[in-house]
Amino acid sequence: HFERDVNGVNESGKVSNVRAYAYHKNLYVLSRGNMVNEKKQLTVYDLTGREVINRLIPAGDLIRIPVIISDSYLVVRIIAKGEVYTTKIFIR
Repeated sequence: HFERDVNGVNESGKVSNVRAYAYHKNLYVLSRGNMVNEKKQLTVYDLTGREVINRLIPAGDLIRIPVIISDSYLVVRIIAKGEVYTTKIFIR
């Protein structure tokens, strides 16, 4: 799990209500607070910048998205309610 933004610095200084992590070829999006009831736009890129996943995910506290790529680092971007969360994950 990576707790910082993809560039290593949380520029806004505030804690996000959305987190993303990988486990067993699945991407999990964890929402807290007011983000639980919001739909989110999810975009996943490989390290060459190629878009791997682009979809609207439903409201909920924990959403599982299967990922067919293995042994790769991916950049995850989630947009909801004017907030952008970006992180990197490793799919084993």
